[in-house]
Amino acid sequence: MNAEQFVKAACKLQEQQDELGIKGLQVIEDMAREILEKDKSLKSFTMGKGGCFFKDHNNIMIYDFRSCKELYNFLENYNHIFCFSMHGMIVELGKGTITNW
Repeated sequence: MNAEQFVKAACKLQEQQDELGIKGLQVIEDMAREILEKDKSLKSFTMGKGGCFFKDHNNIMIYDFRSCKELYNFLENYNHIFCFSMHGMIVELGKGTITNW
């Protein structure tokens, strides 16, 4: 493989990773909405700047992910590859998702 072939292969791989990253963010949003629908004590899910948390109706941050293992495991397994938690996202039940804040 020469340099030109490598660059072409790397560009193709980057495009695929970008597409998967967008799909992964949708998976995270869907998981968060499902958790919010099931757990009525939670008001919102926030992700950004390398971390994430839920908030209750008193706006207290909840970092306990025992009730949402699937979301936690997804982030644990793939965040280092796709840097999902660097993308800002606020999900509130019954409202649209805020991604530009």
